[in-house]
Amino acid sequence: MKLDAAMKQIHVDMDATYGKVRMHGELQALGFDIGLHRVCTSMKRLGLVTKRPKQYKYPMGGKPSVIAPNYLNRL
Repeated sequence: MKLDAAMKQIHVDMDATYGKVRMHGELQALGFDIGLHRVCTSMKRLGLVTKRPKQYKYPMGGKPSVIAPNYLNRL
């Protein structure tokens, strides 16, 4: 089926980052007349799973300040 091939190709080209909304936009730009729900079910059927970006890890604090003592830490 042309739709399945197009969805797989978009998934590979975009490095598996397109979800159902952006996939729907790409398919409509290619000329497919398809709804969002059908895109979602087709992605599930084909096993196309999107990658999520990694969460940012904030750096841990280093040594405590030697300029002034921490008066707020009263535990």
